[in-house]
Amino acid sequence: MNSLNAINSIAYYEELAKEDYYQGGGEPPGKWTGSGARTLGLTSQIDTTSYRRVFNGFSPEGEPLCENAGDNHRAGWDLTFSAPKSVSMLWARADEVTRKAIQHAQQKAVEEAFAFVEQHASFTRRGKGGHIQERVTGLIGATFEHSTSRAQDPQLHTHCLIANLAPRADGTWGALESKHFFLWQMASGAIYRSALANGLRELGFEVEAVDGHKHFEVKGVDQGICQFFSKRAEAIRAQMEAMGVSKAASKVGDTITLNSRDYKQTVDRPKLFASWQADMDRLGFTQAEMDKIRHPNLAHLPEPLPLQHILDKLIESQAVFRLQDIYAAVGVEAQFNHVSRLDIEDTVRELLADSDMVSLGKDLSNNQIYTTKAMLAIEQDLLNYADRMHASNHYKLDERTIQHAIHQQGSSKALPCLTSKLRRCFRCVSRVWILFKAVPEQVSPPRCRPCAWPINHKGLPCAGLL
Repeated sequence: MNSLNAINSIAYYEELAKEDYYQGGGEPPGKWTGSGARTLGLTSQIDTTSYRRVFNGFSPEGEPLCENAGDNHRAGWDLTFSAPKSVSMLWARADEVTRKAIQHAQQKAVEEAFAFVEQHASFTRRGKGGHIQERVTGLIGATFEHSTSRAQDPQLHTHCLIANLAPRADGTWGALESKHFFLWQMASGAIYRSALANGLRELGFEVEAVDGHKHFEVKGVDQGICQFFSKRAEAIRAQMEAMGVSKAASKVGDTITLNSRDYKQTVDRPKLFASWQADMDRLGFTQAEMDKIRHPNLAHLPEPLPLQHILDKLIESQAVFRLQDIYAAVGVEAQFNHVSRLDIEDTVRELLADSDMVSLGKDLSNNQIYTTKAMLAIEQDLLNYADRMHASNHYKLDERTIQHAIHQQGSSKALPCLTSKLRRCFRCVSRVWILFKAVPEQVSPPRCRPCAWPINHKGLPCAGLL
């Protein structure tokens, strides 16, 4: 639901913008956001001159603010926040008043996420070789709301450009260290979706969880409508299936997505709205149907976030997690509890102070990492179990079995190993602990096929090897 890339062309975003975007077509003008922008007096609609100067390392007045200001200055990064598909369907179907209200909710959610990035992920480099990192006092953001996918389907999304320029505490300016933006990307996306869910509820729309996903959808919007207006996603999925790729979030998936991109077409919003709504009427998603899923007088009160549930979710797929992972997990739950970003911060502090949380120091990237007492207990149980198994079920393969295994596996096309390597591998089996199928369910030991074969051949149900 959000992506992060280096900016290739600052002209791309402003060229699509028009002030009278409903009547004159085009996308709406950009807006400045962030403490760094306010420091420079940039608080309203973006104008071309200031925009180009800032993203080239200058002040709005044209004074250089960093050492490499000019054509060789790295402009910054594009942090894009895309609304869930059902939100885009609502927006495309709505009357102009409701449409503007949804756009306002989108902009507010993006600004909440940007403030979160500003608070947690904004650092500059100093010193020889840039080895010293220090927090900056704010970021400069330029937001551009766009309305379509490259297939001209409704897709409400906002490009939030982060200028590679920020004020330091001593009044100087410097370029940014980008790795922190990537480390906090998932968490910032969760903060965005939580704020957007709040805004939609305040407009009378309910949201619901999606099985197997971390984002919400709007309750009552038929997924068949969403799929009809997802031509680009379907094209990418078809190409992935043809190439045998299962995950979009992979290097191959990223390459397919990039190579399948069409050039961005000129946007004529009035014509697009008319076309989209005609298709929706034909598919049964009329204005009357949209009115049925909206409840303007429905009251929504903040609900406490479930701490134990969040802790359980954190260790569901990983034994060790970072501070960024905690924020992301809390943000996912916050989508359905109508809480603010400050409530999310308070919840993270409560989790860090929880008696079940265990700090493990820092990883190689200097990120604070954690686990839970429950996870440590699982690991200790596994070690104790392995000790008991070693004491009572240690089995040594005889030479004849090893020779037979070498002959069988050495001739296998699936395992074209050298005999010497197989011999070392099988002899190693004589000194390992054998885990039988009585191993607890939460343990998934790796399985070495060459080593497992002789054990199974002897009639022992080997589940894996330690």
